[in-house]
Amino acid sequence: MAACSSAGLALLTPTVLGAGHGAMQILLVSNPTWLLLTTTIVLKILASAVSLGSGFRGGLFFASLLLGALIGQLYSVVLTGPFPTLALQPGTAAIAALAALGTGVLGAPFSMVCLALEITGDFSVTVGAVVASSVCALIVRELFGYSFATWRFHLRGEVIRGPQDIGWVRQMSAASLMRADFENALTTMPIGEAQKLFSPAQVRQVVLHDPNGSYAGIVASATLHSVTNRDDDPLGSLAQQQDEYLLPTTSVREILKAFERSEADVLAVIDRADHRVTIGTLSESHVLRTYGEELERRNQELFSR
Repeated sequence: MAACSSAGLALLTPTVLGAGHGAMQILLVSNPTWLLLTTTIVLKILASAVSLGSGFRGGLFFASLLLGALIGQLYSVVLTGPFPTLALQPGTAAIAALAALGTGVLGAPFSMVCLALEITGDFSVTVGAVVASSVCALIVRELFGYSFATWRFHLRGEVIRGPQDIGWVRQMSAASLMRADFENALTTMPIGEAQKLFSPAQVRQVVLHDPNGSYAGIVASATLHSVTNRDDDPLGSLAQQQDEYLLPTTSVREILKAFERSEADVLAVIDRADHRVTIGTLSESHVLRTYGEELERRNQELFSR
């Protein structure tokens, strides 16, 4: 469907096809009219929206550069008639608008400024790109909060506001969030002995391990003390989440998925999948609270700059 729609738009102008390298080269040197520029901008926006909405990835970078350059050139062409002394030269306007729109879509103002300098080799033109990129970045942050590229990360499940979030989110792993102090017991321990050893007022759950030391599940304290007339049964008969555990390198995103999948309040953290020795425990409430506090702190730092 997307290919058919783009092909239909290409019947009006072939510049909507592809990323736009050839279209930019042709349109920037051929002095197009305002009508051609307007038509190309509208149709390119439609073609990009259809492609992105249909699930295609890629094409975001250069398409934004092409649209920005064409919008800048259209601005110059339209204002040259009534205000010939105020309008920017087409090339200068194209570079400034290219940097501005690229910043709004991609969220990379410094990269856009460097690109403008590389294209022109002129520091005086680059100053315009710096101003345009800075203003556009502030407007996007104020009105929308983050760039279009960041929004696409949100659609894939990445809860970030911008590049400043990526590093610390990935640093939050099970190893950095877990608690190393936890109660543990053998699966062969009698239930009656465990009820005497682990007080419900002090212990919320007991991590089980088999005689070889491998992780064998978790028993909630409430479950343990709700059992009657089974004093001689092994504690392992009450074990839950035997196959649900976390590795030290598990990211916070995967941790939350594991809690949702297992419907558990606490998960064990083991050293290796082939060794399965418990090294800590992690509760869902602790993960959510820590992530929320860190996100709030980062946001305060960001908006206080």
